[in-house]
Amino acid sequence: MQGGGSEELSIEELASNLSTYKDQLQQVRKLLDDDPGNSEYVDMEKELAEVISLTEELLATAKQSENSVLNIGIADYASPSLNNAWGSSEHDKEPRSMSDLSDRFPVGTKVQAVWSDDGEWYDATIEAITPNGYFVCYDGWGNKEEVDPANVRPVEEGVVNALLEAEKVAEATKQDIKRKIAQAAASDFQSRTLPEKLRIDPNDPEDVIGFFSGRKKESIFKSPEDPNGKVGVTGSGKGLTDFQKREKHLHLKGANGDSGDE
Repeated sequence: MQGGGSEELSIEELASNLSTYKDQLQQVRKLLDDDPGNSEYVDMEKELAEVISLTEELLATAKQSENSVLNIGIADYASPSLNNAWGSSEHDKEPRSMSDLSDRFPVGTKVQAVWSDDGEWYDATIEAITPNGYFVCYDGWGNKEEVDPANVRPVEEGVVNALLEAEKVAEATKQDIKRKIAQAAASDFQSRTLPEKLRIDPNDPEDVIGFFSGRKKESIFKSPEDPNGKVGVTGSGKGLTDFQKREKHLHLKGANGDSGDE
């Protein structure tokens, strides 16, 4: 059977990340040796130490889960082989009547059954009792088939619960690591490293903000957006052409006044 892809980090990826975090921590500690009073370096050292600790826990959990699955697989592989080769007293005592089959695993019981295509054990649910055994549906896959009673067993509750718990711990640890990394990436390093006099204050004048932010200062001689227009003076409210017309009007008016007095 085949399932969907997983985004879980592999043991190799976790080990690689752990090595990277440790290298970064060494670099930060070297910086702290040169500047022990730098609060930014102190914070970075603390954050990296936490991430390293979480990664180590996640790596240990992943290795433990891998070993548990491997041990279960070996046991599952050995048991059917021995039963098929030499038989067993338990196999000889398998119930054959439908009544006995129903008493052992009633309809609706969660069990583990061997999938005929690959011979592996999978979680399944008893859907019906048949003269030859059980009709099961494999959980999470939807495949259904009739299975011999020898290839049906109770769910190993202890092992399953341990694996589920390990997966939950691993997932929670991974999410915690992601959160720590995201917080570190989102930190405002500019506000912690720039001197106070170089930080932009929202209350500063436009020319000061433009100086610090690199924004180009607007010229007082503003070119119009219309290609046929003429250059105007910024803040005057009128173009240069209108100003010239008004000046000419005042000049003529003054000339007429002088002639009237004479």
